[in-house]
Amino acid sequence: MWNLISGILAGLTTAAISVAGFSWLGTKAIEKAFETFTINMQHNLSLDKTKYDLVFKSSLDFKAQQLTEFYWPIYSRLQKDNAIWSRILDKRKSDPILQKIATEIEVKEVLPNHEENIKTIQSKIHLAQASPELQAILMDYVRHVAVYKAMRAAGDNERFPIALGEEWPHKLFEMIESRTKQLQSEYDALLAASFTKRP
Repeated sequence: MWNLISGILAGLTTAAISVAGFSWLGTKAIEKAFETFTINMQHNLSLDKTKYDLVFKSSLDFKAQQLTEFYWPIYSRLQKDNAIWSRILDKRKSDPILQKIATEIEVKEVLPNHEENIKTIQSKIHLAQASPELQAILMDYVRHVAVYKAMRAAGDNERFPIALGEEWPHKLFEMIESRTKQLQSEYDALLAASFTKRP
């Protein structure tokens, strides 16, 4: 009888020890799995933050490049043209001094200004992300300036491109101004967001 009780107790003790051991091992395995999961999550979150930061910085940098290398230079030159254009029309007046001043403004200011805009358009058009309408207006401008320069090179110093059917693209300034202001607003918002907490 005693042997039977001893055997049962030994069996129970072994089972209890086994259960306790498995339980302890199970707890350790769960702890280890949770620790691994936590480390992986932290790593993934770190990668996500790095990706976010890279995308954010790229977007900010690209908008800055669009503004500094394309839109602001063209916009400021068009503003300059708007300010001095009426003086060129003095070429048609009878006063020889006004005619000479008008020619100087055209040769030294307006035509070089146009040439700079054309260089910017040709070399930086990839920065524009222009709508189809703006692209068409920019090409109208390129053609207008080409005809303007060709007329002066050919010795036609009195007429303007409209005489040859090349009208000034009237929407150009308005569209460049609108796009410049929109991009500047987006850039300013991104810049402000860079100072706030991000994930």
